[in-house]
Amino acid sequence: GSTVTIGFLDDKPPPHVEAAVRAAAAEWAKHANLRFAFPADPAKAQIRVTSDPRRMQEKYRAALQPGKVPGTSALGTDALN
Repeated sequence: GSTVTIGFLDDKPPPHVEAAVRAAAAEWAKHANLRFAFPADPAKAQIRVTSDPRRMQEKYRAALQPGKVPGTSALGTDALN
């Protein structure tokens, strides 16, 4: 399987955010032919996580409304449509 890299853009991500991302990755790894790695340099990660709206692209900040989940993808955006 492939290895997908995940990086946290916040200097110190909130513990609940980091724990939730790591738990979700572990759950996916149980069911998919994927491995997840957390590189030291988050800029090199395929998935970049932030809880700071100032770090998000403007079009995704604008989408921060109840019931909407913003997102970008280094691997493609077909799934966002």
